[in-house]
Amino acid sequence: MSTELAVKQFELLHEIVPSATRIAVLVDPADRTNTEPVVREVEDAARANSLNIEIFKANNGREIDETFEAIARGHLDGLFVEQSPFLNWRVQIVQLAARYAIPAAYSGREFTEVGGLVSYGSDIAEARIAKLASIAAASLRAPNPASYQ
Repeated sequence: MSTELAVKQFELLHEIVPSATRIAVLVDPADRTNTEPVVREVEDAARANSLNIEIFKANNGREIDETFEAIARGHLDGLFVEQSPFLNWRVQIVQLAARYAIPAAYSGREFTEVGGLVSYGSDIAEARIAKLASIAAASLRAPNPASYQ
């Protein structure tokens, strides 16, 4: 995720909840490769939009339930959900956001396809297909396709 993309996602939350000042950010601590840069980028985006953020870490269903309970108790104004680690939990996340009436912006359409409020981001499946097509095309153009790696 680019900082520009994170800024746009926060702008969407502002459009949905113009009075929002405190935003929860849900990340997966087990996915350090993506989580650390996402947190830095989201912090930058929050500063650019005069928002305060609170980072919540979860990587299983029980922790996601506990996270939503904490967000509701803390009366946070909205939620941003990091995409890739949570695809397996997207139905639970969307249902909890609805149950606790927490406006949420997601980074992929996979969440809105199961009832999420709004998403803005790249299509992971489409990007993977494009990458695989590029690799296949390059291997077919190689002088010896069997040796292409």
